[in-house]
Amino acid sequence: MRWSKTKKLVESLLADKLQNRLEIHITNYNVSVGEQRRVWITFDKKEIFNASTANFLKEHDALWNEIQANTDLAFPDDIKAYCDEVKGKDIPDEDLSMYVLEARGIFNPNRLYNVFVEYPQMSYADIQASMDNLVLTLMMVDKRFGKRSLKSYIITDKTHPLIKQMYAIRCEAESILTL
Repeated sequence: MRWSKTKKLVESLLADKLQNRLEIHITNYNVSVGEQRRVWITFDKKEIFNASTANFLKEHDALWNEIQANTDLAFPDDIKAYCDEVKGKDIPDEDLSMYVLEARGIFNPNRLYNVFVEYPQMSYADIQASMDNLVLTLMMVDKRFGKRSLKSYIITDKTHPLIKQMYAIRCEAESILTL
């Protein structure tokens, strides 16, 4: 699906008070090392979120260098032992590094794009039941997530910062006081 159609679908799901205030942007760059993507979100024309292929790859390499420098274990035991973000969690081995990076606020723009494509097709029940931070982030600004649900949503210390950010934006737009 073309990005312009996906963008229209996702932004059509935004709460009324966020229409034309919250915008999602994606651009692709063809560079010598392959295609690079950048995703950014603006609120009232100010950039509030940014993810790029270059930054994701740089942070991914830094994570693996950090793990290799601090443990002698082989994959996947090395990352499971070293990174608190995945300790005791049932995460497929191929998703471990992505999970750690996302917990640290570093997102793969290709995964973001896939979530943007899939989100409009998801049922509201599936969205609410999701454990995916990106899906829950979009839920915070989704018009189907009404004011009563927003007021009763519990934000904890373990809530991902991106979810907290979108929650705060939505509460401010809806004039809902938060503690």
